[in-house]
Amino acid sequence: MKTLLIVSGGREALHAASLAKRLGHYVVVSDRDMQAPAFAHADSCVIADWRSPDETPAAAERFNRKIRRIDGVMAAEPAAIPAMAETCERLRLPGISSDAARLSGDRLLARERLLAAGIPLPWFSLVATLQALQRIAIERGTPLVIKPADGVRSSAQRVSRAEDLDRAYHTARDQSPTQRVMAEEFVIPPHVTAASLVVNGRCYTVAIADSILDEEHPPFLIRNGRAIPGTMPGELLSRVGQVIAKTAAALGIDFGAMETTLAVRNDQLQLLNIRMGLPPYVCCRQIALSSGVDIYASAIKLALGDSLTSEDTIANSGHPSVVKVRYAPPGRIVGICGEEEARMVPGVRELVLSLQPGEIIRPEQAPTAAVAVLATGSSREAAERTARDALSLLRIENA
Repeated sequence: MKTLLIVSGGREALHAASLAKRLGHYVVVSDRDMQAPAFAHADSCVIADWRSPDETPAAAERFNRKIRRIDGVMAAEPAAIPAMAETCERLRLPGISSDAARLSGDRLLARERLLAAGIPLPWFSLVATLQALQRIAIERGTPLVIKPADGVRSSAQRVSRAEDLDRAYHTARDQSPTQRVMAEEFVIPPHVTAASLVVNGRCYTVAIADSILDEEHPPFLIRNGRAIPGTMPGELLSRVGQVIAKTAAALGIDFGAMETTLAVRNDQLQLLNIRMGLPPYVCCRQIALSSGVDIYASAIKLALGDSLTSEDTIANSGHPSVVKVRYAPPGRIVGICGEEEARMVPGVRELVLSLQPGEIIRPEQAPTAAVAVLATGSSREAAERTARDALSLLRIENA
């Protein structure tokens, strides 16, 4: 029985801890919240703040020395990756480097590394002042994507009107831990999101999904769904893995899971975004249904130093599938009605509620996902109909 430490104990960690237990491992969960959901599936709980660069690694060292040897470490969400990387280094366990982990929270630095490595990217620039952003809008035109240059929990905004630049700039600056803002060229869809595993520097892309942009919550640039199979032409699809492998090498990622979002422009691929770590749980389930690869199980084996087989890394044909997301309206969440009826719609494979009664959604913040539905069908179109039917039965009550 190997011991797996999961850094952070939120809703995403709940699924990782549950699966690790079913696979026969001893599970340790670290979180500062004594009511963290994943503690319910943990054999041992470590109270430590995974947002701190030192607190979780120090607590893990004590646990490893005094209670039980830790064999592997994984993070359940991107914000916990720096703490995971430092813990792995202190315990001399396989994991991404601290330098690569630092890039997970610094978009500007990551893009500078990628640009130097020749990775195709949209135009981007650091924006020092609002006046500088206004000059960029005049010189380059709109729409522009305005976002914080760093910080994991932050939002991007697509700005098309000059009068919206002020709000977008100050919103992005307030969300950046270092108060840095960057502007990017907006690349017209279609976009795809690829999930990959990196094993000893070798990159395995296990799923590529069409990534669906949300058009109902301007100016925030968010996505409200994914669909497999995608519509990218086969000759471009074959190049996706090459771009992702070069991206991982440029950022020093030689271990673990990663997600990349790409676009097609003038018959060439451009990298739009990279996220280190696993996709959200509902997307991991979609990957399993559509490719046959349980990326959660593969990531657990990888963290524990177990060898991966072709079943853990190589995608096969599976069910067409669609994930659709509904965002919560502003206000205090009272409840989400219709869950039981939605789960009973034929073809619905997962329904994940992300909000609890009492949570407050503020009108100035980026929309927050309230519910995600995963549906399968005989075709992508049939899966999309099923997902829409299920969402139509759900009602978000707020005050």
